[in-house]
Amino acid sequence: MSNLTQRRSEAFDKCLDWICENIYELDALDCHFGLKVLSEMNLLCSLYKRKLNNIYDDRINKIIFFTTEQLRRVGYLDGLARMPESLSFYAFIYKSLYECGLKLQEFRNAIVAAVDQEAVNSRERIPFGMMDLCYALNKANIRHPFPTLRSLYHKTLLAKDPAILSLNLNDAYDITHIIFYLSDFGFRKFTEISAQQLPKVRWIITVLTGLYLRDQDWDILAELLICYHCLQWYQYPIYEVAWNNLLNVQRADGSIPGLLRSEKLEMKSKSWNKNFTQNYHATIITAIACLLTIDRNPIYGCRNIHYLPAKSKVSLSGARLVCKRAHLWLGELYKSLDQVEYDFPSLLYILLGEWIYSDAFETRSLPTLYALAEEISEKIDTQSASANNKMLTYPVANLALLDTAILRALNIRSKTLEDFTKVVHESIRTHIPKTEEENISLFQSRFLLHKIGLMPIPGCKNLEMPERLDELNGLYVSKDWDYLSKYVAATSLFGTKKIRFDRNLKVHIHSSIVFHLFHSLYSYNLKMGFQLLQTMCYLHLNKGRSFKQALDFIAQQQRPDGSFGFFGPEASILEKSDPKIKIKFDLYLPITVYAIWTIAEAFRSDYSVFLSL
Repeated sequence: MSNLTQRRSEAFDKCLDWICENIYELDALDCHFGLKVLSEMNLLCSLYKRKLNNIYDDRINKIIFFTTEQLRRVGYLDGLARMPESLSFYAFIYKSLYECGLKLQEFRNAIVAAVDQEAVNSRERIPFGMMDLCYALNKANIRHPFPTLRSLYHKTLLAKDPAILSLNLNDAYDITHIIFYLSDFGFRKFTEISAQQLPKVRWIITVLTGLYLRDQDWDILAELLICYHCLQWYQYPIYEVAWNNLLNVQRADGSIPGLLRSEKLEMKSKSWNKNFTQNYHATIITAIACLLTIDRNPIYGCRNIHYLPAKSKVSLSGARLVCKRAHLWLGELYKSLDQVEYDFPSLLYILLGEWIYSDAFETRSLPTLYALAEEISEKIDTQSASANNKMLTYPVANLALLDTAILRALNIRSKTLEDFTKVVHESIRTHIPKTEEENISLFQSRFLLHKIGLMPIPGCKNLEMPERLDELNGLYVSKDWDYLSKYVAATSLFGTKKIRFDRNLKVHIHSSIVFHLFHSLYSYNLKMGFQLLQTMCYLHLNKGRSFKQALDFIAQQQRPDGSFGFFGPEASILEKSDPKIKIKFDLYLPITVYAIWTIAEAFRSDYSVFLSL
């Protein structure tokens, strides 16, 4: 038995112990939440009977006995009559008891009558909601007039190949349950998903696993791990990493920490224990995941799912058009400088953005670039007294070095920037970095000084393989990707040098970058998203579905005026905290320039901003 298999077996026992010890916290069938809990506990029992039919467990029988007592005490006839919207929960409870060998004819008759009434009333249900009901009725061998699972599946979100960043948590739960029902929790090979669509479904499950692992949402993560079993397909390394992290959070009492979602707020009006209400679902689902995989060691596929072929919605010509709109916005913003009080970095950002657009998409033939650069140089020198004070902060210092290199490429000198560059050069030349992190953080400054002609090109070592499993796990949940992305840029010399590293590490780094990339974009941390897309370019991981969907998302963040980002909530908070802030200059301008930078390097594989200087 492998270590992971042994850990799952132990975790299952601890989960089941906790459920049985806390079962009497559930003392109500007269509400939506109580029925939901009971249906999920009995699903665990029925799956246990199907998976380990010849192994008796008194804890399973305790849950079944508790359920039948609850049904007798509250009265399912009353519940079905008073809460017809809860038919799916009652059907699930019945089907689970039916699979456990209980012959509850009166309960069955009540379900049949409720199904007939449901058909007469034609209650409106979304396709996924109808799948819940139909799956339970099918498993209980109850005839019904509702659509087949196949026809319902083709109306669901999953069948429509959704963009990963359009999915919310509720969508993720819908997707996992659709896979549960179509595969009968892994007991049958489903035929509803075509061979052409199946790799896309696997990719969605893989990326969602990475997203919710980073969120440390153990509830949905356990459901996603069940999906791998249902698909009979396992993606290395995220499947193993996710399992290790899930099992590591199990508490001494056996529970798995959950989140108190809005659907559980009924507990406020009940006397239920908050610990039970918050953790019951994550614990039950983890128990089911452990149960279904208790005797199975995964056989990993050789294919990296992130390379799944995909066509970007934005072509090279489309990318050029996107950046041209941003360029026009920068031009209008520059014209407005005479009417507003602007700060030093605004000039630097505008020049950088115009340089990238001109160099990447217009081959430096933009007629106004040289004139613009001269004007900005003059404005910088005019403001030199105040500018020097502002330049010395990071990252404005690097921005100033970038613009110095741009002006030099155009044979223009700004006295202020040249003087500042000399100060930086002297400071870095005499400074000995004390750590590798400090050395990497100085790399871009040193490289720019090299391009300006003041320093030799700095060298950096290759990426090294983490030595311990917890370090690999850390790539997915806690690593500082700002540092690591700078490390990759330095080691690869902005993608021009091929990094030689262990294939196992490359797979880990690829998948963890993708997950952090999508997590950053989903959290609307666009700056980090841009940085990680550039990192993928430097590592030559800029092919496949994961990269293309992230790039499409970036292009979709362009506003009608040409700038990037929909920062309404953030802008409101910033304006309240600092009335002097200028949202266009302090928020939209940097993001728009970084967007142009990212799109240029992503669509032009032969282009790098740093190497263009």
